[in-house]
Amino acid sequence: MYALGIGCSNGDYTSNDLCFTYEKASNFKTLPTNYLTMCHRIDLTQFPGLPAFNPMALVHGEESLTIHRQPQVDTEYTITETIVDCQDKKSGAMVVMQTEIKSKESGLIDATVQSGMFIRGLGGWTNQEAR
Repeated sequence: MYALGIGCSNGDYTSNDLCFTYEKASNFKTLPTNYLTMCHRIDLTQFPGLPAFNPMALVHGEESLTIHRQPQVDTEYTITETIVDCQDKKSGAMVVMQTEIKSKESGLIDATVQSGMFIRGLGGWTNQEAR
């Protein structure tokens, strides 16, 4: 479904995309960007230390993906998400999260995702005199 959602074709059997859209294809594989569908499990509205905010004020700000190994079919992964920074942007707060995706079998990091989530209206907490 992910492959179809980002534009791969499931049309004819000569399509180069068939390996991404048909699970019985002999060379079935997943797109490397599929790692992005595995992360973002933290509920920021319940995160200790963050003031209460309306989840409708949460905006996806930025994202980077570092692929260390290609994703494998029939593989279980362990996902560890950590908030690594919270920045005062005056009109809101930028919460920066880092996600490590590891293969359960090898224990090696297969991908790292860094995401910035902007929370409108949550900024303005830094000391103005220190600037």
